[in-house]
Amino acid sequence: MKFKKSLAKVVAAVSLAFAGFVAVNTVNTQNNTVQAASKTSQRNKVVSLAKKQVGKRYVYGATGPNAFDCSGLTSYVYSHAIGKYISRTTYSQVYQGKTVKVSTASLKKG
Repeated sequence: MKFKKSLAKVVAAVSLAFAGFVAVNTVNTQNNTVQAASKTSQRNKVVSLAKKQVGKRYVYGATGPNAFDCSGLTSYVYSHAIGKYISRTTYSQVYQGKTVKVSTASLKKG
């Protein structure tokens, strides 16, 4: 009889532990899915706002919204699309972000 009670306790403990593990993994999976969707949304906002600037004049040192230079455009778009500050000049922007080591054919937004 003691053996059956002990076995029942072990099975119950293992079941609870497994259920807790599954619940934690489900939450983590959902969080990862939400984070991925959020990143995709941010990338789309950046690309959308950048495309809206096509056709505006290039002016050295300009930061928008009527004219831009290259680094002025990137800092403007990131700031206004997703609220992310990146420095104003090309010389400082090259030290921000991640180095991308893939072919241009396999690049994605963001």
